[in-house]
Amino acid sequence: MIEAGLYIVFCALTGLCGIGRRMGFLGTFALALLTTPLVVLPLLLLTGPSRNAEWHRRP
Repeated sequence: MIEAGLYIVFCALTGLCGIGRRMGFLGTFALALLTTPLVVLPLLLLTGPSRNAEWHRRP
């Protein structure tokens, strides 16, 4: 039971890392649930932020 809770917490943390990406929190969270956060995190590092996130950062 504790392992399942920790898995969901790590998936949620992975989802938080994906907020600025094209899939957003829910898409990243769902992908992490289906695969594993260890697979999704490197994918987030390889992909860039969404164009909307880049546009909002510029002064």
